[in-house]
Amino acid sequence: RIDSYGAFEESFNTELMVVTTFPNPVVNELNVITRMMTDEKMTITIIDVSGRVMDTMIMDANSLTNDTLKIDLMSYGSGTYMVSFNSEYRNVTKKIVVTK
Repeated sequence: RIDSYGAFEESFNTELMVVTTFPNPVVNELNVITRMMTDEKMTITIIDVSGRVMDTMIMDANSLTNDTLKIDLMSYGSGTYMVSFNSEYRNVTKKIVVTK
């Protein structure tokens, strides 16, 4: 139950900050589930364990289908990667493992 503006704001921000990625480990395709603000532009950066940027892409609310974005990782080798989701509203980093 939300009984104050502060509670509403905290609930809203908590829901907005959630970025879910699956499956993990990934074989070919990573699913990203998140809700986005109408005007939000998010930069997604995939970095390998040596710090090399593997890919960077821009996502907006129109990029999603049912709050889901699919990222093709077929060309990635087996290993651990960090996926960063950055916008003016949030900065979230997820660790994924690619297995072939």
